[in-house]
Amino acid sequence: MFAAAMIYSAAGVELSIYSTCKRISQKLLRNVQTFLREIYLQLGTEPMREINANMEEIVLQGREGPRDTRKVNSYPSKVCGKNALFASCCLLLKEYLSSRLRLDKTFPAIL
Repeated sequence: MFAAAMIYSAAGVELSIYSTCKRISQKLLRNVQTFLREIYLQLGTEPMREINANMEEIVLQGREGPRDTRKVNSYPSKVCGKNALFASCCLLLKEYLSSRLRLDKTFPAIL
């Protein structure tokens, strides 16, 4: 809904949406189109002309002139495996604990 509102209201805007997989990415793009249709219907405005629409992007011709093109890109992002995620969490936890220890030595009365 946010992406549809931005595309409708902001001239020359380009949005990129990253999701967890290809199907969700395509569904999000279809949702933007659905919400845009609802905005047009509720406000009683003429829909913007679609310059291009495919599985990864929607490009619309805005109302502010020929240079006003509005674009929504939707990409599946790479999701790391369990081992890489676990390793990242361990590193973050280690950094957090070491910073707490440094704080404990600096401000023993507070912590």
